[in-house]
Amino acid sequence: MFGVLVNNLNNFRNWFLAIKARKETVNELNKLTERELNDIGLSRSDIHYVAEQHYRDILLSNEMKDQRTVKDLNSNLNGWV
Repeated sequence: MFGVLVNNLNNFRNWFLAIKARKETVNELNKLTERELNDIGLSRSDIHYVAEQHYRDILLSNEMKDQRTVKDLNSNLNGWV
């Protein structure tokens, strides 16, 4: 029961951090001029797509972290766990 609660809290935290990063990405890219966006190969219409991809990448990387085992986290336990 406690493990389920911790897992749900971690999922919520990961989701919240990903949403925050998406918002920050949009805000930072919107601060750039058309020329600066063009220099990095983007247009204004690409901003939300790039931010959504960043959001999904964060969620995926956090999901992969959550699936690690004790053995993955501590190499000293190789052969014991």
